[in-house]
Amino acid sequence: RQTTQNISGEPCVHTWFRPEMRRLLPIFLLLSSRWCAGEERFGQEQFVTRSGLQLYVGHEPFRYLGCNVYWLMAEASYGEEGKANVAAALDDAVSLGVSVVRTWAFADGPGSPHLQPLPGVFDEATFAALDFVVAEAKARNLRLLLPLLNHWTDYGGISAYSRWDVPAREWAPGDACPAFYSAPVSRAQYKAMATAVTSRVSSITGIAMRDEPAIFAWELCNECRCRGEAGAARLAAWYAEMASFVKQLAPRQLLAAGSEGLYSPPPDSNSIAAAFTQVNAGRPPNHLAGMNKTECNRLNPTEWYLHEGVSFMRDSASPDIDLATYHLHDSDWTPDASSDLTMAFVRRFISAHARQAMAALKKPLLLEEFSAVGTQREELYKAATELVMSTPVHAGMHVWQLTLDDLHLDSAKPKSIAVGRESDAGVVAILRQHAKDMAITAQQLPRRGDAPHEPPVSRAALLQAQPGTEARASPAQTETAGGGPPGGGRGPAPP
Repeated sequence: RQTTQNISGEPCVHTWFRPEMRRLLPIFLLLSSRWCAGEERFGQEQFVTRSGLQLYVGHEPFRYLGCNVYWLMAEASYGEEGKANVAAALDDAVSLGVSVVRTWAFADGPGSPHLQPLPGVFDEATFAALDFVVAEAKARNLRLLLPLLNHWTDYGGISAYSRWDVPAREWAPGDACPAFYSAPVSRAQYKAMATAVTSRVSSITGIAMRDEPAIFAWELCNECRCRGEAGAARLAAWYAEMASFVKQLAPRQLLAAGSEGLYSPPPDSNSIAAAFTQVNAGRPPNHLAGMNKTECNRLNPTEWYLHEGVSFMRDSASPDIDLATYHLHDSDWTPDASSDLTMAFVRRFISAHARQAMAALKKPLLLEEFSAVGTQREELYKAATELVMSTPVHAGMHVWQLTLDDLHLDSAKPKSIAVGRESDAGVVAILRQHAKDMAITAQQLPRRGDAPHEPPVSRAALLQAQPGTEARASPAQTETAGGGPPGGGRGPAPP
């Protein structure tokens, strides 16, 4: 007998067979090693599924640490050196305890690389690079969250579609709401792209993307915005239309909007009805009502974000969207705030989304991008991971952004995290602990099909029961004014 540990720190016992049973030894060792690698819960032979507020792999609850590495497809298109960098980044993700990697599945317009240089025209070499990323992730028991479009101009984005619709039309983020969301040509081009990407048959595995369990979820757009009075209605209608379309293309995989989860007041009912009618998006969901201006201002970083057309509950309201998403970057949203105000904002923003996802949307929640910089970087990471871990509606948290220390793309940016870089050692330790905490707390949730039982206990009490672990203060003990989840692991109270 030999004892090791699985992903959650639990002992695994390998029992050696008697001589007459040696013919069964290879099968037993395979099953035993997979259990101790954690594959009994994260195995690639099964899709991640959703039931109510929880995600599952098979019958087991699934909670995870994730990361963003947006450049994997682009880097893989640069030959063997690029592929080696992709492999190294995925290896670092594994060493960090990551289970899901978010990376771009788009590159629109001219330039290099370009997955879709012209509307409906796809570059085979770049598609092969995406095949490589999927295969390499799968080989490491990682799953992928794949956005299909960018609001920003990086890798083309909406500005490329705007030029394709009307060649003389130039649109940039910050301009008024683009015609993209309602223009028949742009909407048809987006649907054609989504069809091509989800139906792509891998040149490596021979599996279509829509049938690949290693693809955790698709995302409609990274951080879509729509400024102006009619923007909120147009964006909500676009999400509803495209969510229905993409869900039909890939029904076995989860779907997210990719919203930043900011807050804006609801448009008037006539604007909503007109926007949904224009794109044949059906009846507007009830959650489009949203919050008033005062409530939005209380939760937003600044009043400026009221006018971006983004709304956490509206953006994820479609019944075809499985995962509610939001993003949080302290250096972008509160650059001039004091450290106390920044900490209070981070706690308030995370707690508010947890309450609304649980009580109103009733969907699992992803903190899809999180970064912190400056002197209190580690304190902010610790506060964020504690809050995410202790609110079971949070299925995962993706840090922005994992990179290689010697890679030109992001290593100099203060938001980036490199495993092995001395200045990131404290954050890396926090994230590795968070990966373990999420796996442990997932085990306290009901298995799929089981009758509901008592909610998870607080993290401190839970970890005291784990051999070799040391309890830290729970968020309930350290929460500032602004409201965090009462009762530790019991999750947030309804608003």
